Amino acid sequence: MRPVIPQKYNFDWFHDLGNLLFPKVCDGCGSPLNSQEDLLCLTCLYQLPRTNFHLYKANPIAQKFWGRTPINEAFSFLLFEKGNMTQRLLHALKYRHRQDIGERLGLIFGRDLAEDGYSGPDYIVPLPLHETKQKIRGYNQCTSIVNGMSIHLGIPVLHEAVKRVTANATQTNKGRFERWLNVENIFAVVTPEILQGKHVLLVDDVITTGSTLEACTKVMLESGVRDVSLATLASA
Repeated sequence: MRPVIPQKYNFDWFHDLGNLLFPKVCDGCGSPLNSQEDLLCLTCLYQLPRTNFHLYKANPIAQKFWGRTPINEAFSFLLFEKGNMTQRLLHALKYRHRQDIGERLGLIFGRDLAEDGYSGPDYIVPLPLHETKQKIRGYNQCTSIVNGMSIHLGIPVLHEAVKRVTANATQTNKGRFERWLNVENIFAVVTPEILQGKHVLLVDDVITTGSTLEACTKVMLESGVRDVSLATLASA
């Protein structure tokens, strides 16, 4: 006869024993996590280097696109600096298959935006990877970010609305003009009938010069999108 476990039996000690044998650590600072924490400790959650750029129309990210392409607004969530927490988290997201980090940061980003009254876009669109690169990596890091953002914002995500038709070379170590040439004509809108007359929030992981986002924005506007806003998880 199988023993009956009382309904109010407390399994917390199993969790505590598991943490003792296989402790979970914070992805931000490496310190052990308690039973109420996940991925990031409370200290790191509090110390995330937020930019608050979404509160200001004329922020440094928006200014990158002045005179280049018409956008509704642009902003980044976190500051990216060599050796800081943002760099560690994004490195894990992009190169260690930690899509859970992308979704968690996207969730926090979306919550901050929602709490500050952000609204307007009809759809969220992740910046696409070329299918070859996505097969090699196994995923598009922007997908997890937008999935997290949409939870608090309540804005639907269109994962297949835009595709990257050319596998361009890496942008690393290229100047601004070289970056612009490198991304020219690499995007195509797959569902113009859905995006026609809509306001789209285009999301990338990190922004440097903004050339890739500019190229994708141009294609979307030419396809009939009414407005494009830009958001990135981090600003380098």
